[in-house]
Amino acid sequence: MRWTTLFSISLSAATLAALPSCAAPVAKLSQTPQTPQGPLSPSPAGHAGCGEDSPAPLAPAAVSPLAPGPLALSGPTNAAGNGDASSPSSPAETLPPALLVRGDASPAPAVVPSVRIALPSSGQTWAADGAVTLTVTNWPTMEGGAHVHLILDNQPYKPIYNTGAPVNLRDLNGGKELSAGPHVVVAFASRANHESVKEAGALSVAAFSVGPTSSPAESPPFFLVYSRPKGTYAGAQANHILVDFQLVNIVLGEKTASVSIEVRGSKLSVPLRASTSQFGRPYYVENLPSGTYEMELNLLDHAGRPVPGAWNKTVRTIVVDRSVGPAIKP
Repeated sequence: MRWTTLFSISLSAATLAALPSCAAPVAKLSQTPQTPQGPLSPSPAGHAGCGEDSPAPLAPAAVSPLAPGPLALSGPTNAAGNGDASSPSSPAETLPPALLVRGDASPAPAVVPSVRIALPSSGQTWAADGAVTLTVTNWPTMEGGAHVHLILDNQPYKPIYNTGAPVNLRDLNGGKELSAGPHVVVAFASRANHESVKEAGALSVAAFSVGPTSSPAESPPFFLVYSRPKGTYAGAQANHILVDFQLVNIVLGEKTASVSIEVRGSKLSVPLRASTSQFGRPYYVENLPSGTYEMELNLLDHAGRPVPGAWNKTVRTIVVDRSVGPAIKP
């Protein structure tokens, strides 16, 4: 005799409604003015996705009642209700097409924050195990909330939630002591969703030297600063991934410069590409399947040619894992 087990699943609408949302709205592309940058100072504002730095909440998914009757269960499912594509025994993920789209910028802060690198100051010689000291005003910070992105030599940023505490240079350099020679550190205000504040005054740059060196401590005359995406995106976080950057001493425009964005990965039949000559509104990568992806940002001149410079081309690897829930902040 064959026995058949029937499963019925019901989800409480109240339970779903209580789930917090992580995704930011995406608007149709529109032309908005940009704010020019002053020398070694900030830029305009944005809005973000989640990643390894934030305890990103899941956006509630649309749920339709399940028809009564037998339900076939095969393998673990992810937060979107799809099978884990990385598991040979799980069905392939069923997702809308992956897209690279432009979203709306977050509203400008009522009071523009001031972020300044107090130490080391530009041109100063600093100890390899020295610390960076920030002076931040009009930008209250807290774990899981607003913070400051601190970047050394175009490495992935470190989120700073306690802006009054010195930050050892080793913590910005993968735990390693800095090499002798010139270095550049950048700090800027960031919202809880990691979208940077781009108004003037919210960004600071300092060029300094470590140890005896014949190379002067100078920052590039102008450059692109990669901010997001970063790290691992779990579950529904991958539905809406923020792409955000800052600019130092350069104004984008059809006759000046632009920034190109490219997303590559084995789960994409063709790379996702975009180019913008406007600064202020972030981009979002939507509906990425589980896998590993390369994100590349380039600063281009008026003719579309790459602008030389250590900061002006950045390639970062991110991971999407839809088989698990939201990433926990490290």
